[in-house]
Amino acid sequence: MRVIAHRGALLKAPENSMEAFMVAASEGAHGIECDVQVSADGCLFICHDDDTSCTASESLIISSSSSQRIRELRLENAEPIPRMADVLEWWTHLQRPLWWNFEIKGQNPHAVASLSDLMRPLSESQKTAVVISSRHQDMLRCMRDDEVLSSFLRAWVVDGQQICHDKTQDQIGWWEAVRMELNHLKVGVIHPQATFWTDTLNGLSRADGFCVNTWSSACENELLSDQAIWQQIIHWNVDGHCTNMPLEFSQFLRQSYL
Repeated sequence: MRVIAHRGALLKAPENSMEAFMVAASEGAHGIECDVQVSADGCLFICHDDDTSCTASESLIISSSSSQRIRELRLENAEPIPRMADVLEWWTHLQRPLWWNFEIKGQNPHAVASLSDLMRPLSESQKTAVVISSRHQDMLRCMRDDEVLSSFLRAWVVDGQQICHDKTQDQIGWWEAVRMELNHLKVGVIHPQATFWTDTLNGLSRADGFCVNTWSSACENELLSDQAIWQQIIHWNVDGHCTNMPLEFSQFLRQSYL
């Protein structure tokens, strides 16, 4: 099972910072999830929210600010907000394999064009180590129709408010509708919020050939309830889990498989 660091090692360094990615890599995470926003002049930045108030020294709306202005801001560790180009450059020179999930935030079509330009030079081996994800089907449709991005694995991110966790029959009907749309969008990966995923939905999605990477929200303490959510993830045998605690989850997996 793939251990994916949520926004990097976000409990040990500022989320979505280069430091958080380096810590996650040093702790042995198989992959890193990070969030991508586009500036007014088409530069891709790594930031979860559409404004910088929660993580940086000043509040700016990324989509209406220039890349130069955004680069003037500082995270609490004094780093600038990373550009996606910075992340790819670091990854290229990293001396170990590392898988990436780039979640494209919002519904700005300029992000797709900028991402396409940035991803075009990647080698075939690098492309196989990248998943591009979104919560929005319109964005997934744009990626499907893009010459470059259509060659990457693409994932639909689904949270607890969207997941049907009522009776089994309702879950089956919900999944049938989802499956048809994802097949139309040529999406092969689903990223469901782990605490709302179910045995029924996991079984249906896996039987239909989808890769499943569960995730925990940034505010969830996955060590509560004797790691019950981790036990459930092992029971489901998903392909990966996007965790706030990559080192601890890795240790839990090793102990569980002994």
